[in-house]
Amino acid sequence: MKTRSSLVIFLVLMFSSVTWSADFAQRLVTNKKRLLIPYDRELYGHRSHPTSQSRGFFTGQSFKTNIDHVVSLKDVHQSGADRWIITKPINFANDRANHVPTCRRVNSSQGSSTPSDFFRKSSDGRGMEYEIKNKGTYLGIYVQIKKSINLHLAITMSTYLSHMA
Repeated sequence: MKTRSSLVIFLVLMFSSVTWSADFAQRLVTNKKRLLIPYDRELYGHRSHPTSQSRGFFTGQSFKTNIDHVVSLKDVHQSGADRWIITKPINFANDRANHVPTCRRVNSSQGSSTPSDFFRKSSDGRGMEYEIKNKGTYLGIYVQIKKSINLHLAITMSTYLSHMA
């Protein structure tokens, strides 16, 4: 069993471009419950692509846009993707169904937030206020993506409905 675990760790380290200490690698080998891999964006191999859109998905305003993940890579990782095989995170990160055009300011503000935190950040009085025009569409895509990959959904129906008002 230890040989098999060592092989899994070797493959993860080889394909992830992440360097971990020998102590950490040993803790992974001895963890019999599941392989816990700390979040590192590099594990997901995201390759951004250009957007021809000039309107941000969240605000509807015209800006130079870039690509944003509806369900962030960190959110997915913390919801169970830390147990995915090596190719699945890369496929998820580059799945255009989870990409929307957004202005850099909103993308930066959203970061790796869940919907509730993202909505709070948009109006928390800390200088980055913006109006999210299509909360319902955003939440619908978020829920659909999380369900399609069978990961924990951290949003309840009451939270969903409260943001729809």
